[in-house]
Amino acid sequence: MAAAVGALALATLVSLGLILDALSGGGDRPQAAERSSERPAARAAERERPSAQRALWEYKARARRQLASSAGTWPAGQVGYTVILSSMSDEQIAEDFAQDVEEGGVDAGVLSTDDHPALGSGVYYVFSGVYEDELEAGEAATELSAGYPGAYTQYVE
Repeated sequence: MAAAVGALALATLVSLGLILDALSGGGDRPQAAERSSERPAARAAERERPSAQRALWEYKARARRQLASSAGTWPAGQVGYTVILSSMSDEQIAEDFAQDVEEGGVDAGVLSTDDHPALGSGVYYVFSGVYEDELEAGEAATELSAGYPGAYTQYVE
């Protein structure tokens, strides 16, 4: 638990540092005199930078995913979406598969229907990520389906 709290605190500090850097211009923005000579493509790229609010949201989402993967289970009290990679009737097989997924570079954990009865009964789900919004989970499911065919989003209470 202490490691999870530490990871969350570290992710929050990194997030705040990046947001402050983005808000201050990051030290690499052109001076006002130089801006008039920018090409249109450079100005368009500048407008495409994510807002500070979006950046904070993305870093919080990444911290939640890290917290979930470090615990190997769904965070207590968390409500949101995840990507289901597989479902199994044997807990040990599900945990072994989740470990294999992690060794392949993808954060993974196991959801038990004993802890989440709304998901059914007698099933262990190997999941990846904790998302507040279904769209973000859907994007992750699309990416993960290349390596894990059949990956889908699931709401978890």
